[in-house]
Amino acid sequence: MGILVLILLIIGAFVVLSILGSLTFALIIPILIWLFTGWLANRVIGGRPQSAINDMVLGLIGGIVGSIIFGSSGLIGNILFGTIGAIIVIFVARFITGNRTTV
Repeated sequence: MGILVLILLIIGAFVVLSILGSLTFALIIPILIWLFTGWLANRVIGGRPQSAINDMVLGLIGGIVGSIIFGSSGLIGNILFGTIGAIIVIFVARFITGNRTTV
């Protein structure tokens, strides 16, 4: 009886770890991609080079905006839509601050 309970606990632990691992992987990869898209968007639209932190924050916000507007569709979709979302965020930030060349 004790062996059966131990085997069921091990199987349950593997199932839980598998679910948590896939959720973590599904969140970390888009975040890393969106960090890159902030830098890419800033280079696409021009202006003065910004700090790396500023690019990363704009990329994260832009990635979220892009995934909400366009949905998410794999690596290329995350890069493309994250960059478009980051460009939108940069334009909005420039409009709000009144600074047309930098954020």
